Amino acid sequence: MRKIGKKLLIGFSGPSGSGKTTMVNDYGKFLRGHRFDVAVVKEVARDVFVKWKIRYGFQNIPEIRRSDRATEFQLEVLKEQIRREEREISRHDIVLTDRTIYDNLFFALFWHDNDYEKLEEYMEYFKEVTLKRYLGMAKDYDLIFFCEPLKRADVDDGFRTPDLPYRKVQEFVISYLIPAEIPVVTLKDMPLDDRRWVVNLGFVGLLNDDPWVKEFRRSTQRLKDFYMQKVWRIAKPTK
Repeated sequence: MRKIGKKLLIGFSGPSGSGKTTMVNDYGKFLRGHRFDVAVVKEVARDVFVKWKIRYGFQNIPEIRRSDRATEFQLEVLKEQIRREEREISRHDIVLTDRTIYDNLFFALFWHDNDYEKLEEYMEYFKEVTLKRYLGMAKDYDLIFFCEPLKRADVDDGFRTPDLPYRKVQEFVISYLIPAEIPVVTLKDMPLDDRRWVVNLGFVGLLNDDPWVKEFRRSTQRLKDFYMQKVWRIAKPTK
């Protein structure tokens, strides 16, 4: 097994039908073939849905989103996503995730029901998690590959949809939900081999601390230093 001397959490984000699952599985297989210690966090919503189908009798994701439990569902998916990311990064050098917590945030906001107490619970938990990651108290994404929607996507299984206008809305909103301090590489609608080449460039950049990665980290550190000074001024006891 090839050791890289660091932990890398790499997310694949983007709208439905953008090839995230294909890319995650393809690149995970590629890295294993080159003897890297890698794990894949598959799309968590699918596993949580199976539990909800047994627990509550829901037949598909759209049915959940039309119900008064939509926010509760996204909160359960979010917690499970974070649990799996933290578990796998504690066991492996490299973790690839099919969707990120920012994709989850989009669906929680876009499809939220009228249970505003549950939505507030969701947002408080999300803010707690992202603050810990931002301050280095938990592992954050080292890089996110943002997949643009594939025009040829024609699968409608509740998780993916051929509705291009809706997928363009997802693309626009999710891209703005990802924090600026996380490096993002866009994967255009292009053949798999070309996407794999772009992903490999990003991965090699992380391994070698290429200049663009270092600049992101310097900017992030400046933001963290500023934030911690501000927190300290607020929290510092007055005499």
